Amino acid sequence: FFDVVVLFDVIEHLSDPTSFLKEIYSLLRPGGGLYIFTPNFNSLTRRIFQKEWGVFFPWHQYYFSPETLEKLLCKSGFNINRIQCFGIGPISRSNPFRELILNQGKQNTSIKQNFLINKLKYPYIRRFYFYLLSNFHLPYGSKMTASANKPEK
Repeated sequence: FFDVVVLFDVIEHLSDPTSFLKEIYSLLRPGGGLYIFTPNFNSLTRRIFQKEWGVFFPWHQYYFSPETLEKLLCKSGFNINRIQCFGIGPISRSNPFRELILNQGKQNTSIKQNFLINKLKYPYIRRFYFYLLSNFHLPYGSKMTASANKPEK
């Protein structure tokens, strides 16, 4: 049995995250913990860039919002301690996979600039955005963490 299982950028790659979490549940000791780090589908950057969000990759099987991750953890038997969203990146439309496909191996030296990157160069706008995300716990940060535990029966 394990005391803690940590999944950094793993769950979005799984073809069957429910079965995987149920397997983790069976391997944890009672009271054991689970920590998950994954992109937040509800992020502000995903809402701005929509289908050109820099996190869309063909090897990402699933994307989670705080609500869908909570449902998945509950369905797998876990007690949720906390789900938190934070961070602002990626803040561009740049996606290495898409760039390779579009350029078909050609070297691309141009750097894409966009509205959000230009605005975030100004420190007061960046500070205000961080203030909103951190002090009001808005679910729009680009990254999401969840901590849960197996109930002690």
